[in-house]
Amino acid sequence: MLLFLKIIPQRDTPQPLNPFFMQSFLYRIFINDQEYKKIHEKFNFKYFCFSNIYPFEKNKPLKKEKEYFWQISSPDKKLINYIKKNLKEKKNIKLGKSIFDLKEITIKKRPDRFSIVSTITPIVVSIPDKIIKTNNIIKDTGKVLYWNKKMPLNIFIEALNRNCIKKYNQFFNTGYNLELNLFNTYKFKRGALVDYIKKGQKARIPGSVWEFIVSNNNPEYKIIKFCLDTGFGEKNSAGFGFVNVKK
Repeated sequence: MLLFLKIIPQRDTPQPLNPFFMQSFLYRIFINDQEYKKIHEKFNFKYFCFSNIYPFEKNKPLKKEKEYFWQISSPDKKLINYIKKNLKEKKNIKLGKSIFDLKEITIKKRPDRFSIVSTITPIVVSIPDKIIKTNNIIKDTGKVLYWNKKMPLNIFIEALNRNCIKKYNQFFNTGYNLELNLFNTYKFKRGALVDYIKKGQKARIPGSVWEFIVSNNNPEYKIIKFCLDTGFGEKNSAGFGFVNVKK
């Protein structure tokens, strides 16, 4: 499910906003609910994602009194409804030091049928040690290695496949084979370095922007549809891997 927010900056605001501010805003909402208040402490998947604020204009600020949009997605209908209920009580929202008037909140469902999935925020996937050794990839000791555009494309696709299937299996308690091929056709568009804050430390993580063509006849189509709402790849709760269906 998708939650659409129509928002208006109270003053000109530099962009893009650091996704850490958006993540912190949502965690402050969750803390008031018994079921969701410790969602940030979960080691594994958190099952929500969010977009940047758009429309995006490169090298230009978000303009005072102009309408913008922010999307939040999750396969957990209860979670989306809880966020909406909480936001209905607010006239504005604060993301970092930036304040936006909240004009409209709408829940929408993903389309039942689609053929093209397009990246909205960069997708991040880490590379397992087994793959690193097999492909003779150099890795700094003790650090997580994320896929970047210098590596073979198939390594990214294989890691993305496993990530999507793991999420589905965990959410529905199923046992789909992690080696299933979900994406037959894909197009790498560009690499992207994204600022990320963890425990007060700022880092730049390599992500990437893609387009995927999906067959409606794929037996695992439901897994892809599910992952539209969780986000593709890792660190979805920090705004990475938000995707939309391309019309």
